[in-house]
Amino acid sequence: MNNLAELLEESFGEAVEVRDRKALHRCVLILVEKLAKEEDVNKQYEKLDDDIKELRSDVKVLAEVMKKGFESVDKRFEEQNQRIIELREDMNKRFEMMFKFMAIGFTVITLMIVIFKFIR
Repeated sequence: MNNLAELLEESFGEAVEVRDRKALHRCVLILVEKLAKEEDVNKQYEKLDDDIKELRSDVKVLAEVMKKGFESVDKRFEEQNQRIIELREDMNKRFEMMFKFMAIGFTVITLMIVIFKFIR
């Protein structure tokens, strides 16, 4: 930036009649500082753009990870649900068998009571 300031000061000094060299120097310094600030601002915006792009890619990765996590949880719930359904069906079969045996047992006992009453 110092080289730019010197170059501008020389160019303005040659192009325009200069009455006050210090005033010309101050004007050139103000111009160079403004250019430097604009350059810094542009660099900050570029860095901010890069940060935003990086943040977006991180958010996309996070969204994909969350989606996979939800899919695995959904799969696990489906597996658990299927196990519960199978257990319920198994329990229903066992209760049906138990009630059948109880019905057969009561029928046999009732028949035996009836037969013993007729025999006496």
